[in-house]
Amino acid sequence: MKKVVFFLVIFCMLGLAQTGARYLIITHDNFYDAIQPLAQWKHKKGMSTKVAKLSETGSSASQIRNYIVTAYNNWQIRPEFILFVGAPNLLPFPTVSGTYSDNYYTNMDADIFNEILSGRLTVHNTTEAQTVVNKMLLYERTPYMTDTMWFIRACAIVRQDYQAYSDSIYWSDVHQLKNQMLSAGYNLVDTLSNRFGDDYDDVIQRVNLGRSFVIYRGQGVGNWWGPFDVNPDLLANGPKLPIVCSFTCQTIGTSSTPATAERWFLTGTPTTPRGASGYFATTTIGSNIAHLRSAVCKGFFNSIFISGKKTFGEACEGGRTQVYLQWGSASEYYGFTTIGDPEMNIWTASPRSLDVDYADLIYPGNQNFTVTVTHNGDAVQGAAVCLMKDTTVYVMGRTNAGGSATMNINPVNVGTMDVTVTGPNYVPFEGTCQVISAIPNLAVLLVPDAIMVPRGGQLGYTANVTNNTDSSITFQCWVDIILWTGQPYAGNPIFGPYQVTVPAGQSKHGHLTHTVPNNAPLQTYTCYARIGGHPDDVWAEDYFQFTVIASEYSGEDTDDWGRGMIETDF
Repeated sequence: MKKVVFFLVIFCMLGLAQTGARYLIITHDNFYDAIQPLAQWKHKKGMSTKVAKLSETGSSASQIRNYIVTAYNNWQIRPEFILFVGAPNLLPFPTVSGTYSDNYYTNMDADIFNEILSGRLTVHNTTEAQTVVNKMLLYERTPYMTDTMWFIRACAIVRQDYQAYSDSIYWSDVHQLKNQMLSAGYNLVDTLSNRFGDDYDDVIQRVNLGRSFVIYRGQGVGNWWGPFDVNPDLLANGPKLPIVCSFTCQTIGTSSTPATAERWFLTGTPTTPRGASGYFATTTIGSNIAHLRSAVCKGFFNSIFISGKKTFGEACEGGRTQVYLQWGSASEYYGFTTIGDPEMNIWTASPRSLDVDYADLIYPGNQNFTVTVTHNGDAVQGAAVCLMKDTTVYVMGRTNAGGSATMNINPVNVGTMDVTVTGPNYVPFEGTCQVISAIPNLAVLLVPDAIMVPRGGQLGYTANVTNNTDSSITFQCWVDIILWTGQPYAGNPIFGPYQVTVPAGQSKHGHLTHTVPNNAPLQTYTCYARIGGHPDDVWAEDYFQFTVIASEYSGEDTDDWGRGMIETDF
């Protein structure tokens, strides 16, 4: 037998009565429908999400900023991430100190830094919007698992200028990120260079085989300079979609036309993915600034492999922050822009599967719901668990050291509740739990230790609960005392309500004891064990009668039945 241990689980409830969202999407009206699958996924995984059209926010840069500032300062749940949906000619790409930058929208105070991490989908039409949404979901929600080696392989490109200073910086960046990746468990990092005779065909071949990152160091404007002037529309890498980092001059379009290198993100169709799942590049142009781009490069990968940042937006901000702190370059901080989903979780290993255990069936009403997460039998700590059902349930928690998260919910209606679990380098788990109204086929059996109990003695009994259904069921157990008069004891329940989950076709039992008051009337009482939803929803019950007899106990008078102890397999 094991003593019942209650765990305090830290969790965060995202109440639907609250206003705001952790993830704000601002979209040109044309792309509202196309962005919904991404918004729904983000919300389902626990990033409470709101989609606002330009017709709601206003279409000018100042109107959009005012909407964001109001949200940040007034919403109960303030935005942590913002996604702008629309090319610069459709959703304004403003300038800050002469540099095109979404920092105009995301800097909420007087300093230079972003309080909100942003990303931008530079889409020009609905087809492009559907294409990039599908690619981002393929990367994060349903990663390609037929060949998992692509997650631990990368491609780094150095276009040598044959200028000793710049070339040494390029190679220093590549050597550092290669060492970081290999130390983290990567098994291959290509180092392509015109010095070795490599060209754009070599890049395309490597990417088609599967690479998680593609990094370019060298000169370029609009596209990477030859021989690495890749045409992204020629790629055929399917769902093996890397993050592409273009650490060179302007390879993001600032008007109605995308830069050629930017098409790494835009290429493909809604049904034929190719290219990249995310793209990081700048809007600036300059000479003799290899050291600045180096700081961005090193800051990006330090954030992932040293600081342990998990999202694309955090890694990008790490690159921006390093160039500003190291060199004081405001223009490079402003110019480097996240193209893609800023909250997208980055893969740094071959994804592992999650084993998730919870009740398959529950019933309406206030209750605790426990989800246990393991991998190959080992507890997974820190996994994010989100429960969502219509407008009555939206709650998020994180698993403790034992792999469990317990959250309080109050489903009002019958129907399906989504159970979503995510974690770093784990394939997302998406399951459901049914909220039902019919009384399930459960049975309770009470076996008393004795039916004659002296004052001041111990009332003991064993409770057995059997689940006769083909689904795991969670419910509450409690114990009531009925007096000899037929009236309930005023202190009921003397045990519970205590939540129990019983797997399909199985039984659980527990032994309980209560101290009998030393001044209890010498009468015959009835002890009821009940299961269901306390206090009125009784699915099954059993009882026994016992008689309180005199004893020689002398102590402080009390008329309180002890809450007792339970030793149980529950």
